[in-house]
Amino acid sequence: MAQGHFSRSASLALLTIGVIGGIMPSLQATLLPRLVEEGSVSLAGLGQVAMAEAIGTLLAVSFASAMLKPRHLKLYVLVSAMIGVALDLATARLTGHAILAARFGHGVCAGTLLWVWVAFLTRCDNPGRWVAIYVLTQAATLLVLSFWLSSSLLPQGGAFAGFAVVASLYGLIALLTMFTPAHFESIARGSTSMRPSRIGWVGLFAIFTLMAAIPATWVYLKPYGKQIGLDETITGMAVSAAMGAQIASGLIGTVLAGRVSNAAMVLFVIAGSIASLAFILTAYSAATFVIGTAGFAFFWMLGSPFYMPYLIDIDPSRRSALHMTTSQLLGVAAGPAIGSMAVGGETVTGALVVAAALYVAGALIVALTILNAKKSGRA
Repeated sequence: MAQGHFSRSASLALLTIGVIGGIMPSLQATLLPRLVEEGSVSLAGLGQVAMAEAIGTLLAVSFASAMLKPRHLKLYVLVSAMIGVALDLATARLTGHAILAARFGHGVCAGTLLWVWVAFLTRCDNPGRWVAIYVLTQAATLLVLSFWLSSSLLPQGGAFAGFAVVASLYGLIALLTMFTPAHFESIARGSTSMRPSRIGWVGLFAIFTLMAAIPATWVYLKPYGKQIGLDETITGMAVSAAMGAQIASGLIGTVLAGRVSNAAMVLFVIAGSIASLAFILTAYSAATFVIGTAGFAFFWMLGSPFYMPYLIDIDPSRRSALHMTTSQLLGVAAGPAIGSMAVGGETVTGALVVAAALYVAGALIVALTILNAKKSGRA
């Protein structure tokens, strides 16, 4: 498959593979508590199950990006999809360590599928637009699935029905194997190394800081709402407003991707995110908290289409872009832990301040890398 030239059927198949491969972390908040209710997992074990799947995804993406060549893609996709189906159907029937093993394995399958998706992004003509479409499609899919699961499917069919839906999505991936390219052309340009350049490493660290800032904020938003005297209804309304804002930002990102400066958009997103955090930190009413939360979610999603193009701008070899998902997953995993260091008792304000500091650090790194790239004639 020539770099940058993909048929529409192949592109849409790869988009679907990426959307489904990356959907599980957002569905965990809906599916895993049902396992607790049915006695398959303890409340303390719920976090361990989520972590096991995240670790599986991270390890698979990291290993595949560093070690695998983009060959035999149909086989990788088909095997990952079929194993994913089996593990999803088995999950609700398992308990204890068996569930941990199953979800870890499912994470490995998801990570392999995400590797294929990222490999496509690094080779297509306008990766930013495809990421924007990805964000929009995934947000809309999650909105529909979350409502269906919560309102009727889980209450009527239990955890097995919920995981059966995920299994059906992985079954769809198996069917899409026929449209998946057999291989991608190498982007190493005569070198077998897939290691990022020096400036690429710095850019990847910037992505890490920006991704860490998101969960460092997000996991503490509801506790912060409670801290300032808001009830569960208001904080739930804020989360719903955030989901709507993400869909809107996905639409805007689709229009802007490939038409504006990537670095400028990343810096704009960072500025907007910091402003949203300031708005939240000074919010002492329901309306300002909801607006601030929606604004944060809007800028969170708006940045997604521009991170990979930014990495390509500073490292045109595209080797750094191949490792973006690993950097993102590390940031998402580290963010809550970093934020928790500034939490004292019931007061979580410090976590939001730490998130703002991470954004500032990311902004400085992005600015420096772009200046370096322009000086070197790369951007």
